[in-house]
Amino acid sequence: MKKLNDWILPILFILLAISFFFLQNGVVKEYEIKTKFYKSKLGEEFILDKDTLKIVDYNSFEEVFILSDGRKINKEIVK
Repeated sequence: MKKLNDWILPILFILLAISFFFLQNGVVKEYEIKTKFYKSKLGEEFILDKDTLKIVDYNSFEEVFILSDGRKINKEIVK
């Protein structure tokens, strides 16, 4: 029984480390995909209220694009 207890903690630690690695990989890939979408729209012209504005920046956390006049628009409008 003592030998079994000596192996449980290291195996549990290894499984936890592997799980963390795969979780981190998934989060990083999702972030890269999201960032790629936002970067691809930079510099595009967008018509809003009869004004032609350029997309100059983005905020991926708020999921908005920032136009040349400072207004923020939802990413769903740009698609």
